[in-house]
Amino acid sequence: MSDGRKRFKLSLSLSLSLNINNTRTNTKKTMPNKYYEILGVSPGATQKEILRAYRKMALKYHPDKNRGNEEWAKEEFIKVGEAYKALSF
Repeated sequence: MSDGRKRFKLSLSLSLSLNINNTRTNTKKTMPNKYYEILGVSPGATQKEILRAYRKMALKYHPDKNRGNEEWAKEEFIKVGEAYKALSF
């Protein structure tokens, strides 16, 4: 794995953990049924499918990937993190 990719993965995981920790109080606002919709998986999805969808959506909505729409991307990124946290064991 290249050094740049290692830094990106570390940055992504640190960003996500910080965002999840900052929004724990807001987690109850999102309905549990919406978590599957946010990640784009069916309610019968396996943990592997949930993880794959989470990684795809986290990259799609990462604020660094959405220059010019950072606020919107940050909100979506946080929702994706909340959904993954709620659906993963």
